[in-house]
Amino acid sequence: MMFLLHNWDTTMNYNKATSFNEATAKDTQFTQFFRNVKAKLRCVEVKSSVQKWVEADYQLSETLLKSKTAVHEALSDSFDTPTAINELNKLVIATNTYLAQPDSQIKIPLVKQVSKFIHHILRCFGLYSDTDEPADGGADETSTGSVSREAAIEPLMNVLAKFRDDVKANAGNGPKEVFQISDVLRDDILPHHNILLEDRKPGEPAIWKFVDYGVIMAEREEKLRAKQKKEEEKRLKKELDEKKKSTPASEWFKSEFKASEGYSKFDE
Repeated sequence: MMFLLHNWDTTMNYNKATSFNEATAKDTQFTQFFRNVKAKLRCVEVKSSVQKWVEADYQLSETLLKSKTAVHEALSDSFDTPTAINELNKLVIATNTYLAQPDSQIKIPLVKQVSKFIHHILRCFGLYSDTDEPADGGADETSTGSVSREAAIEPLMNVLAKFRDDVKANAGNGPKEVFQISDVLRDDILPHHNILLEDRKPGEPAIWKFVDYGVIMAEREEKLRAKQKKEEEKRLKKELDEKKKSTPASEWFKSEFKASEGYSKFDE
């Protein structure tokens, strides 16, 4: 990045105090931009948002077109990389402003176009490899096979993020509410991700196990049936207790004995 901020055919004015910091700041800015875009791709669904363009969409599209033209002209003019980087920087700032809108107003296809263009130019400059595609959340330098580490952990990170949001939203209601949220995570959410979370004795950390989906679902169904049976028994017991309280003793004992058991009536 530091070399891209200087013209190739001129002497580099290197300043130990500022040059490296400037290059690092620019690199960080682009890295954060791609992270923000990927975060929005996870949060915003095209199907759930209106795709009719409004003024903000047209403005960003116009900024993208101008940036493409400016970058092309800069690179055609003796490979003027400082100007090209500056144009990309302005496009990043404009897009960050656009992404600050409510999610429902963001047009993901437009944001992808911007991100792909910026990434394409930076990849041409050698700042990213051919397999790195931060604009679409594809394989990256941490990938294993055809699946990136980020894609692999995405489902569980979504679960963790939602769990934290739920805890924050209900923390004011007391510890009981938080414990219930924790139980929902253990019993109803993690099993769908092949995770069996088991509580241990007080003071001992919980343990988790990676279990085959079919097995963990069967165990979950069995637990649900046992829970429902226990709740039904509890309900019947409660009904019986209420019936005892509302029925006179003389009538209650009559209902306890059947004629088929040898009792036809009670002595007066």
